[in-house]
Amino acid sequence: MLILIDLDGTLLPLEAWDPVFQEISTSIASKVNTDWRVVYRAAKELNKELLREFTIRAFDWDYIFTEVAHRFGVPMSIDVNSILMKYVRGFKPFDGALELLRVIKELGHEIIIATNGLYKYQSVVINELGFSKFIDGIRTPDIVGCPKNCREFFDGAR
Repeated sequence: MLILIDLDGTLLPLEAWDPVFQEISTSIASKVNTDWRVVYRAAKELNKELLREFTIRAFDWDYIFTEVAHRFGVPMSIDVNSILMKYVRGFKPFDGALELLRVIKELGHEIIIATNGLYKYQSVVINELGFSKFIDGIRTPDIVGCPKNCREFFDGAR
């Protein structure tokens, strides 16, 4: 049986990403002399706007933060993975997350992490935290071609 499991908010607390987004926001904010929270709120607002458009870009944090920087008059390109690599080993999965994956795998099931985060970010997290040794694949909007609430995300699963 194929089992789909979400990553952020299921295996890993959403707050794990906070230091990454705070550092990026701080970097932009320092160039325009504003508080990092103002920049982060602008990024979250752009994320929501893109979500309403049902576009994969809603999960491309490189694009979102680069666009926000430009809106603040800062011509910079953001590479989230370069910041992510500084923090990812400090991400703490929920208690029992790895054990859950191990047990499901030992029961003979196929496990796919199905997440709205783009592959370029989520694959780093999945590999660095050791989830990769228990899973058979990753489904992300950029691989599937649509956000996680589209039917294609659930093909083959029960």
